[in-house]
Amino acid sequence: MKTLISVVVLALCAATADAKNLYVNRQTGSDATSYAENSESRPWATIGRAAWGSTSRSAPNANEAARAGDVVAVAAGTYTTVGTGNRYEVAYNPINSGSPSNPIVFQGNGTVVLTYSSGAGPMIGACGGAVCGGGNRDYIAWRGFTINEANALSVSDTGPVVFVNTVGSMLEGSEITGVGNNGRQDNYTGVRIDTGRGVIVRNNRIANFLGYGRNSAGIMTYYSGQLLIENNEITNTGSGIYLKANFNNTDWVTIRYNHIHGIQTGGIDVHRQPSTASAPVKIYQNVIRNSSAGIKLHGFDGEATDARNVKIVNNTLVNNTQNMHILYAMVDNAGHMFWNNLVYGGNNGVYMEGPAGNVTPARIDFEHNLYFGSGSVAEVATVGYSLASWKNSLSQDSAAPAAISQNPNFVNLSGFDFRLQASSPARNLGVDALDLDNDGNTTELIAAGAYITGNETIGRTSSASGSSLPSTPTGLRIVVPGQ
Repeated sequence: MKTLISVVVLALCAATADAKNLYVNRQTGSDATSYAENSESRPWATIGRAAWGSTSRSAPNANEAARAGDVVAVAAGTYTTVGTGNRYEVAYNPINSGSPSNPIVFQGNGTVVLTYSSGAGPMIGACGGAVCGGGNRDYIAWRGFTINEANALSVSDTGPVVFVNTVGSMLEGSEITGVGNNGRQDNYTGVRIDTGRGVIVRNNRIANFLGYGRNSAGIMTYYSGQLLIENNEITNTGSGIYLKANFNNTDWVTIRYNHIHGIQTGGIDVHRQPSTASAPVKIYQNVIRNSSAGIKLHGFDGEATDARNVKIVNNTLVNNTQNMHILYAMVDNAGHMFWNNLVYGGNNGVYMEGPAGNVTPARIDFEHNLYFGSGSVAEVATVGYSLASWKNSLSQDSAAPAAISQNPNFVNLSGFDFRLQASSPARNLGVDALDLDNDGNTTELIAAGAYITGNETIGRTSSASGSSLPSTPTGLRIVVPGQ
């Protein structure tokens, strides 16, 4: 029997009777201290001692390492280790796993900087299975760490943070910075999630991963589902969040409350993602601005692995060259939705490379959107459409409340405050199809754009623990295989 575990459990540090607080302090600690003796007054000196249970990654000791329910408090400072040289194997890969209600938490207190003395490869995350020597590495949480690749290089086809073959692991409240365009022609990412379930990436700043178009991503996913990606700031990357290659994986993905800007290709790029109507990709209440494209949605092979059931709702897209960019044809009955979005500036509100016959409500349904200041509301196969012709010729954006082309009256456009003034015509323009206010009503009117109430937190907060972030949405669950 499979057990359903609420994602919010991962945000808690509930401890079992046997769990304890552990301490690492590079200035006052000693790695000769035993697990039993570790305390705030007798800390370890290195993070590796907590992760591996020894001073050697190649000779771990599970009995001496952090266990399920333990919280490893790492004092401010710079901590140095040696890179693995492997694209998947994490330098600080714990020898033990946490459990659904008792993750192993590594918590940076103050500014905790991670560097390499030699070598390269991913620094933190979790790597289980055969690619990392066997064994599970589940429910591992990293909070409040700073990694700059100038001092901790990754290797080909990876990045500083990697989650591979892991369930329920997390990156939160961290700073992940690349070296810009390093000339690599491969997947160069800030955070890579590969064959992961229930992974959470929240409240981080990810920047400067460039060099190979959308394959240089702030966050990239492979073969992964049941993901929550929220409240991150992502800037100066090839793509912001790239759902690249999930093939036949039909698990849900939720992307919300992110502030994404200055992206080379697409702020959020949905590639191979054949999700189901009951477990869709939900992209809502994100702010994406000043990028080549705001949101990209595209096919690949025209059939089995193409994206399906992507719900793009209540986002604010500002001054992107193409605010909504659809590449190639979509499969029949794809079930995509583009509702309640606020689209401002850029060349086009919607840019579709395929033929006009491909823009049907069964494939992608546009409703209740606001378009303002773009060259055209839509361009389809090089033909420009005004809002009137978009509605009349392609049967889009005409359901009540019908889409409008008016100034949304942001609080402060130049200051990037995209909340709505009281006079905004976007108020009561949207329909709450995803029940974003969790009141059970999916037909009530709400504001268009990312700020429904004006009290939302969009982008990163200053709290490494994420305590000021919105609560996990009702009904969000992790299915834990084999339990």
